[in-house]
Amino acid sequence: MARKMTLIGILLCCAVGATGCPGDMCTLIGCGAPLDIIISHGDGGALADGEYLVKIELDGELADTLSCVPGGTNECDSTPGVGIVSGTMDGTSIRVSFFVPDGDEPPDSIQVEVSFDDELLGSQSLQPSWTMDYPNVEGCEPTCWSADDAGMEIDRPTAAE
Repeated sequence: MARKMTLIGILLCCAVGATGCPGDMCTLIGCGAPLDIIISHGDGGALADGEYLVKIELDGELADTLSCVPGGTNECDSTPGVGIVSGTMDGTSIRVSFFVPDGDEPPDSIQVEVSFDDELLGSQSLQPSWTMDYPNVEGCEPTCWSADDAGMEIDRPTAAE
């Protein structure tokens, strides 16, 4: 009788797709932003009024250019909009979130340049130490990559002084 009840339990469990069943069941947990780059002025003050351009190169190739205008929607516009980089602002910093598409390898190097009215405010090259993670269990998609967040201090634009 106990064996029959166990078999019925296993069959019911697998029939409704619960994750605790034996076999290769996968959940639907996705990846978060694997790397954030926080860009701010060294003095911690507010971002100047105007347009900040944030150019992102991955392994030496242009990946995206973000147009960030403080005081607007607090989101940066992306050009060409490849969808692997997004930017937000909070008044004192620009947060650039970088995503690694599922199935891709993360870049070895990330080059970030920030300008304001054609004035270069800062440039930084990052070589992140990436860690691979399986949020659902190994063998289930997606494969996620993450690295420690990075900070980048930029000069204050002379055009805004």
